[in-house]
Amino acid sequence: MVEICKDREGLRHAALEMLDEMREQQRERDQNSGDRVDDRATLSPATKTRRTLSPGYYMLLGRVMDEADAQLKAGIPHSEIALDEDDLLAWSILEELCAEFVKKYPACSMCGAPLRDWQEGTCAACGEALKSSKGRKN
Repeated sequence: MVEICKDREGLRHAALEMLDEMREQQRERDQNSGDRVDDRATLSPATKTRRTLSPGYYMLLGRVMDEADAQLKAGIPHSEIALDEDDLLAWSILEELCAEFVKKYPACSMCGAPLRDWQEGTCAACGEALKSSKGRKN
């Protein structure tokens, strides 16, 4: 039996799937209503069927995200977030992948809104024309 909290490759794979899901859900919300609601736990049936690993991976990652989010909202600095030993690998993977996503999907240089798909040519929040990937500000 695989011990999920120690399966680096599996956690990384599941985290990538979750981040893609959250990005896709946010894009749909932006297109439909403009509302920004965090609903990691509420997945459409189509999203659930695209998951390729055991539900335990997604539950662990979701719990770690929720715990870290609660600590951040309580004013605990990012560098001082305290998690159980079994959650540390999941947290380090999430931090690594979130940094990659920030580089891949940067914020608008004009208004700071996260750009879900900068290739679309304009920022959905302010309408600013986006620069090419070479000219993008980071």
